[in-house]
Amino acid sequence: MVDIRQSAYKFECIFQSMRKTKEHISLTVSLHPNEVPRDLLADPIGSRYMAALVRLGDDEEIIPPRIQMENSRLVQAAGMLCRDEKFQQWLVDSGCATELNEEAAGSALRRLLCIDSRRQIGEEEQTAEHFKQIKEVFESGKLMGKKEDESE
Repeated sequence: MVDIRQSAYKFECIFQSMRKTKEHISLTVSLHPNEVPRDLLADPIGSRYMAALVRLGDDEEIIPPRIQMENSRLVQAAGMLCRDEKFQQWLVDSGCATELNEEAAGSALRRLLCIDSRRQIGEEEQTAEHFKQIKEVFESGKLMGKKEDESE
């Protein structure tokens, strides 16, 4: 198997523009002449590549994508929620958990989301949306799975 890191062209570039068509999106980046890998110049037009781009700040630090930061916050929110005694009680009242503790809350949340780890909340869009819905229901004061006329 070929090692991707050793086979990759490595260069810094600046995002210049983007153009959308029916079939694809064209990104234009500019490279300083000293950054252009010579072998890249010899590759045929239309060659396929796998690309990985990391945004850099002026301080040379990596700036994570906005969605990645949002998803990271969701994972943290899930952890904080499981430590919240009101959330634990809500899960018990909703019939999703039998004990008032963080471990039972975490287990119930993972079961409700059909996941093995809360980390998946940040990795799977559908799981993130489902978590947001559960959080909304909790914050609204309604119980899971009960209609308004059934709740106290």
